[in-house]
Amino acid sequence: MDIQKALQALNMELARSGRSFVLYVCGGAALRLLGIISRDTSDIDVIADVLDPLVVEAKNKVAQKLRISEDWINNKVNPIAERLPAHWMDHCVEVFKASNLTVYSLSRQDLISSKVHAAVDRHSEDLNDLIDMKPTPEELATARAYTIEQGESETYPVFVDGIIRLLKKELGYK
Repeated sequence: MDIQKALQALNMELARSGRSFVLYVCGGAALRLLGIISRDTSDIDVIADVLDPLVVEAKNKVAQKLRISEDWINNKVNPIAERLPAHWMDHCVEVFKASNLTVYSLSRQDLISSKVHAAVDRHSEDLNDLIDMKPTPEELATARAYTIEQGESETYPVFVDGIIRLLKKELGYK
């Protein structure tokens, strides 16, 4: 999916409503919009309790026009909001701006921390995304602390440390 094209089309649909919207995104789409990764992503993960009905209607119209999944914008990741640091929105970065739509990404540190947390569970793309982000040892230490806080079992830190060790090795850190 061409994210820029889809967001431009969404902006055009939203312009018809006369209202402006702000979306907060994370995951692969955020990394793509930041220019960190070049791989395509099939959706945009939005951090929101509920998507505004006008956004839902507009995204569905865009899905039909561009022949993409109606789920191309979704809020399935919203539980992440409960785990993010207080005032996380204050650190977000603008990644898309048009007349009726502004999109912000999580901050670099929050993206790294959320990707480390996801990598503990599912590796693959999250680990590759982290390697592409080239986090510093300090950013990894912050992500480690954040991720360990999320764990529910006594053995969770072992898995987190395994991911951190793997990342440090891949990134050439000792």
